[in-house]
Amino acid sequence: MKWNHQSLDKIFESLSGSNPFFKKLKVLLLQNNWEKIVGTPNAMHTQIENFFDGKLFVSADDGVWLNELRMREKEILKRIHEELHGDFVRKIIFIPKKSK
Repeated sequence: MKWNHQSLDKIFESLSGSNPFFKKLKVLLLQNNWEKIVGTPNAMHTQIENFFDGKLFVSADDGVWLNELRMREKEILKRIHEELHGDFVRKIIFIPKKSK
């Protein structure tokens, strides 16, 4: 019998591509590390709203923060990929926060 020695990261990545439970765990991991990924000032004015079909939906307080984040999208995506050890998130969609 031949053993296939994969790292836990690789196994988790494989499962997250096909299993909704593991996708939710990845998004939770992302939420828990959001401040580390985008920095404290950005984290204070943003919130992860949803994840669907490789797209992460992030709301921001106002147009100034939306503009800042849109300009830094590639950098944020790179940090997300490093944090999650893969390209789980392919695009970030920045949206305004809904008024209450």
